[in-house]
Amino acid sequence: MRNLKTVNYDDMFTLSAPSPKWVWNAQGQLVEIPAGQPAFGYDRFTGEPLGQIIEAVDATNVLLNSFAPATQTVSVSDATTYTLSVYGSGSAEVTAGGSGTATDGSPLTFTTTGTSVTVTVTGTLDVFQLEAGSAATSPIQTTGSAAIRSADVATIPGIDATDWFNVAEFTIVGECVPTKVDGIATFLVLGSSSSRRVLLYFDGGEAIAQLRGTQGIQQATIPASPGERYIFGVSYVRSGESVLSINGSAATYINDIEAGLMKIRFGALLNGTFPNNLWVGDFRVFKHAKTATKLQELTTP
Repeated sequence: MRNLKTVNYDDMFTLSAPSPKWVWNAQGQLVEIPAGQPAFGYDRFTGEPLGQIIEAVDATNVLLNSFAPATQTVSVSDATTYTLSVYGSGSAEVTAGGSGTATDGSPLTFTTTGTSVTVTVTGTLDVFQLEAGSAATSPIQTTGSAAIRSADVATIPGIDATDWFNVAEFTIVGECVPTKVDGIATFLVLGSSSSRRVLLYFDGGEAIAQLRGTQGIQQATIPASPGERYIFGVSYVRSGESVLSINGSAATYINDIEAGLMKIRFGALLNGTFPNNLWVGDFRVFKHAKTATKLQELTTP
């Protein structure tokens, strides 16, 4: 992440990361990031930097000895959505309590049919994970029992009191890679009022940049897929023309939002609802508004 001026991470962001996190480094190795530290990861195969992973929901891996995968039966909740994900050259098949097979890069999401699930491992796997929810999260290491990774909370507090932000006129550009786009999943929210704020999020297979203000809800949208990169842009002018842009597709609006914008939160709304697991690859704030042409340029992948 970067801003117009160079600042230390802790001087700009307030991060609560109660649990360690496993990510891939630039060499394709799975490494552990200690609790309380931002977790920056890389594409396992290309070495491309993905940014910081922010996982705004608790997750529990119910599979045992997850870094030494072996066939096993584990307890689950009945009639509940789970996702099975694996890493390595083999596969893992749900042979009881559901059905389907997961391979590296192709997680399996299914609904349980009972209170236990049998996962049968074929070939060589390095990691496997079974967790409630419709998307795979970062690996959670387990031994003889299930393990929980607590949610992350990443915010920028006091934004209208700092010298790099101007609540009457500003531009925000943010880049992310979501793991979920088929339900409300938040990338960034600016402002605490539900009726007057900037909201950048995913829903119904779309990436959405939204202004909520005196003129109601105004938004720009483009189709979205999990695992793809999206660059959002908001150029805001109070009582003037504002611009919303996603991946170079821009629209202009007039809409006044909240005057007291005290906080930015990544990965969920300020009250913790509509969470998402995502990679934040870039974040820039400008103290002045950009033209539609310039914002299109800044948000073109």
